[in-house]
Order: sequence, then C-alpha cells, then structure tokens
Amino acid sequence: MSSETHRKIEFIIEKAALPKLRDVLQEVGARGYTIVPVVEGCGEHGRRRAADLSDVFDNVMVIVVTDRPTSERLLERCATFIQQHVGIVYGVDVEVIRQGRFTARPAGNRT
Repeated sequence: MSSETHRKIEFIIEKAALPKLRDVLQEVGARGYTIVPVVEGCGEHGRRRAADLSDVFDNVMVIVVTDRPTSERLLERCATFIQQHVGIVYGVDVEVIRQGRFTARPAGNRT
C-alpha cells in the first residue's frame, strides 16, 4: 500500500469557540475533522477540568488531517481567531493511505 504525506492540525480550544472553528474549516475546504469532547489538562492558565458545574469553560480537541495547501490556509485563517480564545494549535506531518479522503474539496461543499 502506498502512502502520502499530509498535515495533521490539532486544536485544543474552548468549547465556545467551536462554532467559529467549524466555519473556518468549511471555508478553507477541509474534508472532515474529529472532535474529542471535554479535554482536560494543565498549562499556562493552570488546570482545566472536565465536568465542572457548567460546560462554559470546557475544552475540546479538534483534529484535522488535510493536504499541505489546505493546512496552510487553515493556519493562516486561524492565526487571529486563536489569539482571541484560550487554546493551542499545533501541526505535524503524517502518512495517510487513503489520500482521496484528505484532499481539500471546494469551499462550501459538504458532500
């Protein structure tokens, strides 16, 4: 089986920022993403816990695997957005074996 290098971008953001990130993902043509709900951890702002009284401060992880041009558009588009919210973003190269699943589709096309 042959593989191809793509980019995996991971966002750990406040749940309240998720609708905006979904809009950006659609705008740049990302084919899909995975959301891991209620992420907890510890960092610059101290400990973030899951299952507090409300989910207002919950963090989520959003994982996107896409081609390099789409990942660059995504990171560029999110540069200002991520500065306005608590969160981190990082990316790594990954090998994928189903290349067609990760190539950008025209913006706005959800099928």
